[in-house]
Amino acid sequence: LSCSLDIERLEEGDVVDAQWRRRGNASYPGRITRARDDGTYDVLYDDGDREERVTRDRITLRATERSRSNSAFVQSLQGCGGVDVLLGLLARYKPKESVTAPCVSILSAFVDEGGTELARRFTDAGGHLVVTQLLRTCAEFRSSSKLVIRCLTLLRHLAALRGENKDLIVSTNGHGAALACLSAFNQLSRVVSAALRLLAAIVSKNVDLLPPEELRVSSGTRGDALLNYTALESFWESVATVPHIHPHWIQLRLPPGEDWGEVELLLQDMASFSPERVVVRAAAGPARVAEAHQGPPGGGHVFDTAEDMAEVRRHAELPHNGTWHCMVTREHVAAVLGPEAVLSGLTLRLEITANHQGGVRSRVCSLRVLRPRDRTARGPEEARRNAILLLDGLSLGIEAAHLHQQDRNIATAARLMLHSFCDGDAARIALVRDLGGAGFL
Repeated sequence: LSCSLDIERLEEGDVVDAQWRRRGNASYPGRITRARDDGTYDVLYDDGDREERVTRDRITLRATERSRSNSAFVQSLQGCGGVDVLLGLLARYKPKESVTAPCVSILSAFVDEGGTELARRFTDAGGHLVVTQLLRTCAEFRSSSKLVIRCLTLLRHLAALRGENKDLIVSTNGHGAALACLSAFNQLSRVVSAALRLLAAIVSKNVDLLPPEELRVSSGTRGDALLNYTALESFWESVATVPHIHPHWIQLRLPPGEDWGEVELLLQDMASFSPERVVVRAAAGPARVAEAHQGPPGGGHVFDTAEDMAEVRRHAELPHNGTWHCMVTREHVAAVLGPEAVLSGLTLRLEITANHQGGVRSRVCSLRVLRPRDRTARGPEEARRNAILLLDGLSLGIEAAHLHQQDRNIATAARLMLHSFCDGDAARIALVRDLGGAGFL
């Protein structure tokens, strides 16, 4: 199994970000030049520095050609009953991490690459039940922390796809299994982070997303990486130009006649890579793009600029707290271009004009387009939040975050969970403050 698809293993040529000699939490762009037999890697950084024997936990893989080959592998297994076989192995070899860990890795890839259709097949086969039982077994014996992280991540990916999946996880006490792992492994930062992110996905509001295959995204680099709603550890990165001179841009084309509500970006804390100022422009139908030049003849910069696109919204101080942020709504577009433009096959362009700390490159984790909000979804959302409260989940999460308060990843995960839980409600915000979580709001 691990030979077929091992999402933890990197290969020579993979484009990554790595921590330089474990100095702080900052990561730097580079490329794998050698994958060693002991599980470490040699990295050539973009600035020319080299580092040998970098451990896997210090490296983040970007969306690359290899992710597309994984997608082809997953697609080839869809029609041969692969989910049932893998779930059977999990049920049979529960205590053996050497078998179960690769199975969970492949199932995670199935959910990531197959989207809602394959996620439904996974839950119909009882996959969420098997994974929840695995978590309970690991928490009971305080063993297999790496397997726990993979299981928590798989359930989080599942919850990110559909609101019904969140309800399924809660109905089978998956949230209880996550809290049990949070208590059993509260000294292990990676488990704490994974558990908090799963809880954040469970308590977050239900959203009806436009399928990625219906959207057309372009940018200065690889725009398709933005449409992965589940693998949020990857990110899109702009070209290396100064944004206030040449704005970094992401352009989105919505299908004609498709009803939509808002466009959101996931903005993680990436220091100087985090966007701070964004201008949103729109045009009814396809936008014309022209080439512009800045600088002396024979030098300077040549870049794309959108013609005939009207400004519909401007963001001056974007947060970078690990939450989804609304960039533009249909009301913003209708106010400038008229109501008929909303369903006209709209083109939206997000122009990043400045980063936090004056950074040059920009990074965005993900982009999603929401359909108009279904007000009837509030009942299930409240039920999931109450289920977390009944198990003292909010207190456990805040305590674990304080225990690792110097860890940026855990702070981001805690912030995401608490923001999702509160969703702007004054009573829930007051409850979080009473429990000692004010520092994460």
